[in-house]
Amino acid sequence: MKFSELTRMPVYGKGMKRIGKVTDIEFGLKDRLITELVVKVDGEDAKKAWKGRLHLRSPKISIPAGLVSGVKDAILLQCTLEEMKSSVKKV
Repeated sequence: MKFSELTRMPVYGKGMKRIGKVTDIEFGLKDRLITELVVKVDGEDAKKAWKGRLHLRSPKISIPAGLVSGVKDAILLQCTLEEMKSSVKKV
């Protein structure tokens, strides 16, 4: 898969709750593996789950790559929005 295909790809949590779209990708320089996905939050359930922790105008979060369970037409995560709260960082 090409890097350009990952950007703007939709991201869903467990139970197909939409989180948003990938805007950037962080990777390790030594091993060249993806370490984190930067996602612009646009899903209503995600905005509610992280209410008060995100910027109102352009909320972005960084999701560890270890939470990804699959990539096809969208990126699927292996946990719910609530389970992600402790792993996700505000960007």
